[in-house]
Amino acid sequence: MAHRPAADAGRAMSEERQPERQAARAALIQARENPRWPINNMNRNKKETEKLLTLLDPHQQVQEVADFIQRVRKAPASVDSRQLHYMRKRYLDGVALRDMDDMDALYGRILSDPDAQVYRQAGRRYQVRSPREGWIAVYDPDGTRISLYHDLDDDFGDALWTLSDLIR
Repeated sequence: MAHRPAADAGRAMSEERQPERQAARAALIQARENPRWPINNMNRNKKETEKLLTLLDPHQQVQEVADFIQRVRKAPASVDSRQLHYMRKRYLDGVALRDMDDMDALYGRILSDPDAQVYRQAGRRYQVRSPREGWIAVYDPDGTRISLYHDLDDDFGDALWTLSDLIR
C-alpha cells in the first residue's frame, strides 16, 4: 500500500493550521529531547497481563525478565511502560535490542529521520513513520512516548507533515 506523503503540506499550510503545526513541533521536540514513558496500570486487564507473563515465562532464566515478571506480579498498577515495551520487543517479538537504551536509540532515530511522515491518530496521538528505520513511533501531545512498532504498511491517511517540515 502506498503512503500518501505530506508533499508540500508544511510549505503550503494555511494560517489556520499554523497552531496545529506549532503544537506538533513542540510535542516532537519534547519526545526527542526529554524522553518520558508513562506508568501502566496492568490491573485494568488482568487476562492480558497474565497472557503476557505466560509468554515471558520461558525467558525467566534471563535475570531481567525474571525481575520484570516479579515486579509486575508485585505491583501491577505501576508498570514502567518503557520496560514493558522493551520486554515485548526483545523477548516476544525477537527484535535485536541489547537493552532499553537500544530501544531509546531506535526511537530517537525515528524521530530524527527528516523523511519521516507525521500523522495524527484519532485526532490525539502523533504517529511518526520512518522509511529509513522501517518503524513507527507514537507519542502524546505532551511528548510522552507511547509505543514503538514495526511499520506494517497500515494506511493512516494523508500525512500532515514530514519531520523536515516540522523542524526547520
